[in-house]
Amino acid sequence: MDEFKTFVSPEGHTTPFFLTTHSQLTTWGPDILPTGPDALAGRLLILDEAQHVGTDPKTRDLNTAIGTFAATTHERGGTNLYTTATPFRSDSKAVLPE
Repeated sequence: MDEFKTFVSPEGHTTPFFLTTHSQLTTWGPDILPTGPDALAGRLLILDEAQHVGTDPKTRDLNTAIGTFAATTHERGGTNLYTTATPFRSDSKAVLPE
């Protein structure tokens, strides 16, 4: 977790990338992210297994912890890249946020 905090800090911006799993991000939660509308500008979050992000198709509300993490990253100026080999969910929820 300390390495991730360094990566997202202004001082850690020289780090080319940070590799972790979507499961670990949900464990940490979005509170680990720095605050402010541009706090993550220039950072790229690549989300593999993007079918776990999901939104509720009726309300468009994020309904997963990784979805909340991705939304918070975007709200704070970061860029999200979603990848998946599974372009559907068995629960009929949207695979990617709209």
